[in-house]
Amino acid sequence: MKKQFIASSLLFSSLLFAQNITDIQFINLSKISSDIANDTLDMSVGDEMDSHKINEAIKKFYRFGYFNNINVETNKGALIFDFKEKPSIAQIHVTGYKTREEDLEMLYSAMGIKKGNMYSKKRIEAAKEALLNELKKEGYIDSVVETEIQELSTQSVAVTFNVSKGDEIIIKKVNYNGANELDEDEFEPVTANKEEDFIKWWFGQNDGELKLDQLEYDHLRIKEAYLEKGYLDAKVKEPFLKVDFNSANADLDFYIEEGQQYRINEIKIYVDEEIVKAKDIYPELLLKKDKVFNVKRLRKDQQYIKVQVANKGYAFAQIRYDIQKDVEKGTASIVYNVLPGEQVYINDVIISGNSRTLDRVIRRNVFLAPQDLYNETDYTDSLGALGRSGFFENSI
Repeated sequence: MKKQFIASSLLFSSLLFAQNITDIQFINLSKISSDIANDTLDMSVGDEMDSHKINEAIKKFYRFGYFNNINVETNKGALIFDFKEKPSIAQIHVTGYKTREEDLEMLYSAMGIKKGNMYSKKRIEAAKEALLNELKKEGYIDSVVETEIQELSTQSVAVTFNVSKGDEIIIKKVNYNGANELDEDEFEPVTANKEEDFIKWWFGQNDGELKLDQLEYDHLRIKEAYLEKGYLDAKVKEPFLKVDFNSANADLDFYIEEGQQYRINEIKIYVDEEIVKAKDIYPELLLKKDKVFNVKRLRKDQQYIKVQVANKGYAFAQIRYDIQKDVEKGTASIVYNVLPGEQVYINDVIISGNSRTLDRVIRRNVFLAPQDLYNETDYTDSLGALGRSGFFENSI
């Protein structure tokens, strides 16, 4: 007697005649191994037919995400699972947008799709939405993406995304409201969204294209420009973009409170003198007394102090700084506090990912050895030497 118990989404019938399983068959199954299928079923030849276990197995099989349909039937004690697997995405094409292979690979990554993925309407729709989002980031409004699915075989499909790019928003005017001490020429090199130049096609000129994904960071870049010029109290609000959708033109407004410019009053370094001498560090610092404060130099000085301490074996040293402002005098004092942590010795130098070059050849470019006291400069120089050796694409 042959009896079918499941079709499409109908669950296995509980109206079973008491019988033992004489055979278990998995038909049209290639996405998972028979061992995994048996583990999922959790029943063996000789066991009594159990509708509850079969139904639970069906649910588990669907959760793998590989199957469109599962039919189950019995035939003289044989339990037969017939799978209809989802096809794989064998080819991906994008028309009307991006042509270089490297650009397409980055685009596919952003879309969350790649060759070998299981095909499903949900996955394609998600990739389409991600593609539209990428177009928006580049300033294209009202873009349209249509998808085509071509069946290459019962096991594979080709997916094509046909892009009709919308109008690109062009920034006609950028206003830096409140900027008196710094001007547009000092903001343009650091911001991503710029005003369209009169001859935009000329080399080095701005095309004015809106870069929506960078818009949220531009006000922070402007503030950084102020901090590099000593304006510690500068405030820059998030920009306001006004778009005329009829012409696809836009005006961009930044609102700035500059505050006053600060000069360095004094610099203090609190460090254990048995590790390094502060007097040996001061002459090498980029920030100097009576000079204008610069946050970029502050960070470089912080890193320099860290390296000097780490060269003494303190690999996990922390350098914390405090900026003490005197608003009336327009000065700022910098205080560095050095937290060295524990000294670190090299336990072993392990070389992995190398299959062509002898280890001893590589170790010539490594300036740290087992039992050595950690040294930050030696570590950095080792990475540089390995990179220059030409043996490797990358070294960490």
